[in-house]
Amino acid sequence: MLNCKVKIEINDIDEAKAKAIVEALSPDNVDFPLGLASDITQSSDNLIITFESHDRTGALISSVDEVLEHVSVSMKVME
Repeated sequence: MLNCKVKIEINDIDEAKAKAIVEALSPDNVDFPLGLASDITQSSDNLIITFESHDRTGALISSVDEVLEHVSVSMKVME
């Protein structure tokens, strides 16, 4: 069984933007596929996204890619 944990930190992001992204992505953190978990938090000017996978590496990669795409779009919209 392969267990993976990915932690992504986006630093020096405007606190209001980070909070808006957390609020926008929070509804997506429910009903994750079995074996996957995700959490997104904001701490001052940092956005922290963590993923955990238990024997679901392909799904983990897809989830990371999808969330980062959502973050990118959100940041572009708020410019």
